[in-house]
Amino acid sequence: MTWEDLKDETTPDLIDYVKSINEPEYKELAEAAFAVLTFRFRKDLIDKCVVMSRKWNRTEDDAIELANRVFYRLLKYPRYEHAECKGGDTDKCFRKYLYGIPN
Repeated sequence: MTWEDLKDETTPDLIDYVKSINEPEYKELAEAAFAVLTFRFRKDLIDKCVVMSRKWNRTEDDAIELANRVFYRLLKYPRYEHAECKGGDTDKCFRKYLYGIPN
């Protein structure tokens, strides 16, 4: 399975797939779903990290490294629960979740 097979899946479904990363029979599915999430949210997260990095007098490379660490933590500890999203826009809720992941 490749990420292209999942590119039209909803964000909540992709997150659910990523949560199965430690189950051997679903590892390939989880990795493909993680790739889609990364493609879908990477630019937005990097833009947010650039703003934060400038406030801390850091470089754009630092911002990219910060975004990479956030995605690493997401894969290692996939704890997002879309049921907790108060608004109807799960992508917006997931972005806020990404912004809050400590590096």
